[in-house]
Amino acid sequence: MKKEKMKRCGGLVAAGLLLGLVTYASVYPVISPKAEENEKVTVISTQTSGEGVIDVSDYTVSINVNEDCTVDVAEKVTVEFVSAEADSFYRTISHSPESILSLKVTCENNADLRYTLVDEDDCAKIECFGGVAVGNVWTYEINYTVALNENELTEEFVFNIVNEGWQNTVENVVAKITLPDSIINYDVYNGEGEKVSNVSTVLSEDGKTITVSSKNSGAVATSTNAIMVKIYLPDAEIIEDFNQINEQANEIIWTPTMIAALIIGSLLAVVCVMLIT
Repeated sequence: MKKEKMKRCGGLVAAGLLLGLVTYASVYPVISPKAEENEKVTVISTQTSGEGVIDVSDYTVSINVNEDCTVDVAEKVTVEFVSAEADSFYRTISHSPESILSLKVTCENNADLRYTLVDEDDCAKIECFGGVAVGNVWTYEINYTVALNENELTEEFVFNIVNEGWQNTVENVVAKITLPDSIINYDVYNGEGEKVSNVSTVLSEDGKTITVSSKNSGAVATSTNAIMVKIYLPDAEIIEDFNQINEQANEIIWTPTMIAALIIGSLLAVVCVMLIT
C-alpha cells in the first residue's frame, strides 16, 4: 500500500514539475527577453571648420573621464588653410558653452591668435582667429574641461573622435581615452555603425586607457571612415543589467494559464502530502 501511495505521489510530483516547466516557459520570454541595445551616451563629439577650407595633417586628443562627472580634453590639431574663404579655424563641441568649465587655446608662433567661445545651436563653438591665410600651417592646442550630468555617466560611453562633421581631409589620428575604471570591452566603428579595420587599438596594462590610431591618409572625413569608440565598463554594466531584469520582472502579466497552473500546482502539492500521510 505504501509503495502504491509513493507511486501516486511520484506521478503527481512529475505532473507538478511538468506544469511548472510549462509555466516557466510562458514567463521566461517576459522576464528574460533578448537584451536590447541601450541608448549610448556620446561623451565627446566634435566638428571642425567648413568644408574644404583646411586640411588636417595631424590630430591627437587625450580624453580623461573623471569620477566627478567631468571630462578633461586636450587636443592638438595641425591644420593648413587651403581656401581663401577661410577666416578662422573652429571646433564645435556637442555640449553647451555653460558646460565648458575651463578653456585654453594656444598656437605656437602665431602672435595674432585670439579665440572666442560662443553658443551655436546648443553646442560650444571654439573659434580661433589670426594668421589665417592660404598656405599657412598652424598647430592649435585646445584644452578644455566638460561637465557632464549624472545621467550621462552610464555603463557605455561613445567617443566620436572623427566624423563627417569635420568636412576636411584628416590624417594621422591618435586618440587616448582614460576611464576611472577598467574597460571590459570596446568597439571601434564608423558613422554607418560598421566595425572598422584600418584603425589600431592598444589597451593599457591596467585596462583603464585605450589608444586608438589611424593614418587614414588623404581621406576626407565621411560617415564611412569616421572613427567612433564605444567603451563598456564592468560594474555599472552588471548593475544596469540587474536593474533591467528587475524592472521586466515587475512587469509580468499574470495570464489565465499562469494563474491556473499556480492553482493546480498548489492542489497537487496538497494531495501529495495527504497521500504520504
